[in-house]
Amino acid sequence: AVVSTQSTGALRGIPKWFIIQACRGKSFNTEVLIDHDAKGDDNDIEQQSSKPISIPACADFYISYATAPGYYSFRNTKDGSWFIQCLLEVIQQYARYEDINTMMTRVNRKVALGFHHNFAGEYVKQMPYHVNMLTGSLQLHTKTRL
Repeated sequence: AVVSTQSTGALRGIPKWFIIQACRGKSFNTEVLIDHDAKGDDNDIEQQSSKPISIPACADFYISYATAPGYYSFRNTKDGSWFIQCLLEVIQQYARYEDINTMMTRVNRKVALGFHHNFAGEYVKQMPYHVNMLTGSLQLHTKTRL
């Protein structure tokens, strides 16, 4: 079944986040050595309008996959999947302060740099993959514990 803003009725205009922990192919994502950490552009540009707006039917979805298309997703038999381990750690530590994109970049980095598997003498890695169709920032708010 296809999920769209039209099919979700009361959830129109409300962000929806799907988390998918599964392999997406049969290829191994081999390691690549890098010399330094590349930085992205932190500029945020917003445009305001007083006109009525409409959004595409596929808007306001954020989909997090454990791995990129075509690749295996790994798990530790004791601790569980690499992706879910990192996702939970990042949400617990940063949900009060950061939006979903920033947190998922942290998850990407933790999975990419923190785990590897030796398969037939070659180290293989995993890289989470996210599809962002949000029209605004998605912030998770945690309840304060008493």
